[in-house]
Amino acid sequence: VAANLAGYAVRRRVDASGAISLYNRRHSIGIIHKRKTVHVMFDSEAHEWIVADEDGRQLSRQLATRISREDIMNLTVSLRGKHI
Repeated sequence: VAANLAGYAVRRRVDASGAISLYNRRHSIGIIHKRKTVHVMFDSEAHEWIVADEDGRQLSRQLATRISREDIMNLTVSLRGKHI
């Protein structure tokens, strides 16, 4: 799963409080980046989310704590649905 995630980059819009949403969870990027469009990638070796601006400059790196074998197997990576 980690190797597969590393092959994608997704766009997110930073909200007015300086946060983005990934898998229905908020991640603070910084108020200085409010309302900017950013690109989010997964670093499978460091197990971190990388957030970059539209010019490719890195803005943030955060541990991807919910991308774990347990959460994937239990279908609890996202908070949207409840495990049946």
